Amino acid sequence: MLVNKNQTRYDFILTIISITCYLNYFIFYETACIKNHAKYIFLVICILMYPGVSMGNSRYIAKFKTQSSYCFLIVNDVHVLNTMNSSKGTISTAADITPMLENGENKIGFIFRPDDWGVNVSEYYCEIELVKTNTNNNAYEPIVGFRVTFSGGDKLSFDDKTTYSINLNKESSLYSISERTIQDMILLDNGVRANAYGYTTNVNISNIPQWAWTKASTQKIDNSLRAAIIKSYSDIIDNISHNEINKIKEKYAIAIKEGAVSTGMDEGIYFETIGINDAMVKGHILKNPDWNKFKLVGYANNRIFRLERYPTNKISPIEWEGTDDFYYSWYPYFSIIDGKLVLVR
Repeated sequence: MLVNKNQTRYDFILTIISITCYLNYFIFYETACIKNHAKYIFLVICILMYPGVSMGNSRYIAKFKTQSSYCFLIVNDVHVLNTMNSSKGTISTAADITPMLENGENKIGFIFRPDDWGVNVSEYYCEIELVKTNTNNNAYEPIVGFRVTFSGGDKLSFDDKTTYSINLNKESSLYSISERTIQDMILLDNGVRANAYGYTTNVNISNIPQWAWTKASTQKIDNSLRAAIIKSYSDIIDNISHNEINKIKEKYAIAIKEGAVSTGMDEGIYFETIGINDAMVKGHILKNPDWNKFKLVGYANNRIFRLERYPTNKISPIEWEGTDDFYYSWYPYFSIIDGKLVLVR
C-alpha cells in the first residue's frame, strides 16, 4: 500500500498543534486567563485544525462505456457497476466510486467478455475513465483510462485472446495494466458458462474522506466469520419482518452517515434512496434463506465482506417478494472495526 508521506507528516504536525490547543484551552479555562467568548473561539479553532475531522473535498467519478459486451466495473474487488441485464447495444453510464476508495493505492479495473447475441457488430469493447473532481471548485482532472476491444467480429472465437487489444489514454502512461482469465465467469443466455477477462491497474487516490471501512481489520474468511455474519443477517431479517425500521437504521448508521457525506444528501433522504422502506410496503421479506446456497466473500483485502448466492449470481440473503412480480434485494457490506461486526455499506 502506498502512503503519502507528506500528508502523514502534515497530519502529525496538526495533531500536535491540536493537542497543544486543547491543553492550553483547559489550562486557560481553569485559570480564567481569558474571557468566556475568547475561550470558545479558541476551542473552535483547535477543533477545525484537528485532522480527524477533515472529510476531504475530492470525489472520483468512473465513466463506464460498453458495446455489446458483458462488463463489470471493479473497485478494490467490489463490483460497482455491470451490464449483465443490458449487455446488448451501446451503454454509457457513470458512478461516484469514492465510497469504495481510500487514500493511497487502490485497485481499479473491469471484467470483459463480448456478448454473442446473434447480431454482428464492428467491434465489442469495454472502457473506463476515472476522473477526479473537487467539491469546492468543480475542477476536473482525468486520472486513468483504458479500453479493451475484441475486433474478431463473428469470425473468431471470443476465447481467442489474440483478438483482444488494450488502449490507454495519455494519463495512463504511468500505470501498468494487469490481465487475467476468469474461468466460467459469465452465464450466457443458453445456460453455458464462459470465460471472461479481467484488466486492472493500481491508482493513487488522495484527499477523500477516511471511511470507516478503511480502518477495519483484515479478516480470515472462515467458518467462524461466516457464522457471525449469518447471525447478523438473521437479526436484520427478523428486524425487517417485525417492521423495526429504527433498529435497521441503528445498525446501518455508519453507512447512512457516510452515504449522506458522499452524496450531499440529508441522512434521512439518503436512507430512503436505499429502497428498504419501499420494499417493506410492496413486498414481504423472505424469512428463511437457505444458508448453504450462500458463500462468504471478502473485498478490499478482506476488510469488507458479505454473503452472496453461489455460484449462480451475487444475490443477497435479504430479499423481498410481492405481487405483480415485485422483487428487491438489499446488499449490505460488513466490516470488523474495534472488534465489532458492523455494517459499513
